[in-house]
Amino acid sequence: MTKITILDFTENKVSFSSSLGNALATWDGSRPVLHECYDVEIDIDDFFEWGVNINYITHEKSAIEVVDGIFKGVAKVLYYEDDGVLSVMLGDTVVLLEAGSPQGIGEYVVFFTSVDHVTLYPVHI
Repeated sequence: MTKITILDFTENKVSFSSSLGNALATWDGSRPVLHECYDVEIDIDDFFEWGVNINYITHEKSAIEVVDGIFKGVAKVLYYEDDGVLSVMLGDTVVLLEAGSPQGIGEYVVFFTSVDHVTLYPVHI
């Protein structure tokens, strides 16, 4: 779970800030309140192909940002399952990515996807 603050909301997209950085994503929940804090789950619905939209990186800190409509994430690799699921730690949240077989080895990855493939689900605790 990640804690975010809503910076802007248009249609179904939210601009938000978090300890990982600022980004933009699809919001799946009731209309958020500007400048309020929310606990959210992050879902990234895309296929990641090594050397195309995911690579190992020497950076050792999770981060997110959006540049020209592209969501960029840096996350720690946890585990790759034979069924194509790559578990990564994005800050203090485990995120599952659908990916091809890893090429090489590394502790951190950088991945890129359209903001349309990133969805935030508010969690009420």
